[in-house]
Amino acid sequence: MARLALSSLPPDRAEADLLVLPVVAGEAGPVAPPVTAAVLDLLGADLAAVAGQGRFTGALDDALVVPGYGALAAPAVLLVGVGADADRTAETLRRAAAVAVAAAGKAASLAVALHRAGLPDPPEDHPG
Repeated sequence: MARLALSSLPPDRAEADLLVLPVVAGEAGPVAPPVTAAVLDLLGADLAAVAGQGRFTGALDDALVVPGYGALAAPAVLLVGVGADADRTAETLRRAAAVAVAAAGKAASLAVALHRAGLPDPPEDHPG
């Protein structure tokens, strides 16, 4: 079972077996939120190239492992789809976390930044 702990470290410096980052399902394909884009930049990786031709779209339940190539504290990154911005709720983030744990395999520790994808703003008439 993976160990989870809170940390204030930037994701690229988090020491874990696997760094879990969100990817949003955009209209034109997968979109990297800022936290994910920063890590992919460190890796010199392009999300479109990594995602392949429609295989990884950022949809809920998508998961894709990318090697860390020694550029990160974690040896690998697990990109997890969190769905479209308009559809994201606390429940969809919990589901994405469950996908991450299932896809983590034998990783003993995870650094998870799925929450950095954010939740949609509440409607104007909803106090939030």
